[in-house]
Amino acid sequence: MLTKRTAAIITAYTGKVLGDFMDARDYMEELMRKDSSVNPFDGGDSVKNASKADFVNIAVGDAINALTVEEAAVVAAFTGIGIGEFAAMHSYVEKVLGYPVMTHEFGNKDLWEKIREAAYDDFVALSRSVVKD
Repeated sequence: MLTKRTAAIITAYTGKVLGDFMDARDYMEELMRKDSSVNPFDGGDSVKNASKADFVNIAVGDAINALTVEEAAVVAAFTGIGIGEFAAMHSYVEKVLGYPVMTHEFGNKDLWEKIREAAYDDFVALSRSVVKD
């Protein structure tokens, strides 16, 4: 089950809004209170760097159950950032594209654009399913 906190962390780290942006804003303000060098308006990676530990915790740490395998596959496919099981993301990509994808093809930027487009509706649906913490 995708919570507001998990969606906010994913938004901060990936730069792709998942759920309500106000939750992401609150999370970014929390990051800025902890570290004055975090600036979401500077065009740099300060927010991504500051949220990395929380994102990794969702992906592989104690909070790994913050997302279902299917939710993680959608997030990974849409954002292009690995989270969850690669095999699940790979299967999801083949399902939404409608054809087999060889592992080495994931290095192709054009393919990622197709994946992002194909995963868009599921990402939006996931965004609408965010529940209160």
